[in-house]
Amino acid sequence: MSLFWQYLHNRIAIIIPNGNVIHFAGNGASGDTDEQADKAQCSTPRGMVTLPDRDILVCDYSNDKVTKIVRE
Repeated sequence: MSLFWQYLHNRIAIIIPNGNVIHFAGNGASGDTDEQADKAQCSTPRGMVTLPDRDILVCDYSNDKVTKIVRE
């Protein structure tokens, strides 16, 4: 499983082993919400890191902050 960011679409996605892409966080609209993955929003994500507890920190470029996405 691999995570990647779609910076023009304001989303974080996952590529699962069979090659399918699943949208993990963000709904395509620009926003600024630290939340669980289904409610989190960011604006122009540019990088990310997975924490030991599996939460994700995203470099939220347009909001000038680090957004935390809580995995459920």
